[in-house]
Amino acid sequence: MYTGDWTITSLAAFMNGFGLATSINNSNDNDTFRFNEFPDWIAKYFGWFESTAGWKNIILKECNGDERKALDRFFELYGQFKKR
Repeated sequence: MYTGDWTITSLAAFMNGFGLATSINNSNDNDTFRFNEFPDWIAKYFGWFESTAGWKNIILKECNGDERKALDRFFELYGQFKKR
């Protein structure tokens, strides 16, 4: 991984940078566009009223602040999200 360490916070920072780069370069990658739906899906999955906390914060809170566990959980959840 290119994040430097195994935490959901590092992944979120990487993903934010990647999202910005694809936006600046007018990328038409379907996965990039579908990821925009991920925060709302995560909020609904965990029964949160809204996704304004952000996908990272929701998953991290649901993992009791454990960064490594939250990162592992992200990959499980993202796999489910993509299969829907």
